Amino acid sequence: MASKKILFIWGRHYIGKLYTMPFGLNVLYYLLEDGYEVEIDLLENYSEKYHEILRTKPRINFIGNLLSIRYLKVKYWRIKLRYLLKYNYENIIAVGHMGAIAANCIPGKNKNIAYFNDEFPSIFNDKFIATKEIALIKRASIIALPDLGRLEGLIDDINFNISSEEVVEFINAPCWIDKKDIPNIDWHVRLGINKIKKIVLFSGGLASSNQVIEMITSVKLWADDFVLVMNSNNLKSLQDFKSKVPHLNIQDKIIWLEEDLTEVEFHSLIASSFCNICLYSNVSPNLYTVGKSSGKAMRSILLGVPVICTDFPSFDFIKINNLGICISHPLELAGALDKLNKNSKIFIANCNEYSTNQMDTFQEYTVFKTKFLINT
Repeated sequence: MASKKILFIWGRHYIGKLYTMPFGLNVLYYLLEDGYEVEIDLLENYSEKYHEILRTKPRINFIGNLLSIRYLKVKYWRIKLRYLLKYNYENIIAVGHMGAIAANCIPGKNKNIAYFNDEFPSIFNDKFIATKEIALIKRASIIALPDLGRLEGLIDDINFNISSEEVVEFINAPCWIDKKDIPNIDWHVRLGINKIKKIVLFSGGLASSNQVIEMITSVKLWADDFVLVMNSNNLKSLQDFKSKVPHLNIQDKIIWLEEDLTEVEFHSLIASSFCNICLYSNVSPNLYTVGKSSGKAMRSILLGVPVICTDFPSFDFIKINNLGICISHPLELAGALDKLNKNSKIFIANCNEYSTNQMDTFQEYTVFKTKFLINT
């Protein structure tokens, strides 16, 4: 088995959690299951959820969000000092922008580095972040993307070529889901929803680029069969958002799930839903090419739940495999729900077939291990 320790570093530009980015956590999960010795540095605050997800119960260094954008240049020197002392690691896996910045502080020209990228360096319009991240990309021997269709956009963003031989795909769906272990929770009872209503789920970030306001506004046009359930992994953000849109609320049609769910509860909620809404605005190449990097879309499909997505080319796989409906405007949600309702059994069957045949995260890990860790 492994003779050399692996350093795993995760960090995002804002208060993010690795468990919300399955394609990065999947590789850690499989490495630990495989018996590799991994030092785990998470640039986030402590969370119990990793003990729920990672069966090996590893020791995790919760470093905190030291590299948030605010005062980044000052905080950078604190992180640089920490990682200058990690020079003895030969195998390094960096996940997220700040994971890349931290990993690039480790000295040494011949390090074996894999970088898991899900957002282009230019997304923050911050030259300091982009320069440091690109420097790590140039050092990396392997680049992992949640969707190979994003490679061209990444190359355009960083303005230098990456060989396809250096790239592997890790879809953004959690490998740790075991459908047999998902609890049978009656979400209609728990949320006080009439049994005959169908749960339409929104779960994710509440930024304007996710068309949340437009989606909520469209609920008034929906058939009485449907109820929108609003959920977010950041409970405070959900509560703050709710407080700002009381004028848009529709009693018994919009339900705000103000609970911090466990992983199995969250997956139970998804599995109990009629569909999941995954809309994005074309405000940047990063979102236009989102595709399989959409965690909410991929989790839903994995659990056999159809999706409604924005009609971007990156979501063509949704249309080709009939996994849901793609729309060009939020006002089309009502019609999309009706169409899903008329053919729900077909869409569900297609999602289950796709997840079985096209979402093999262990095979992706095997490819990665062969390219990156063959001599470890």
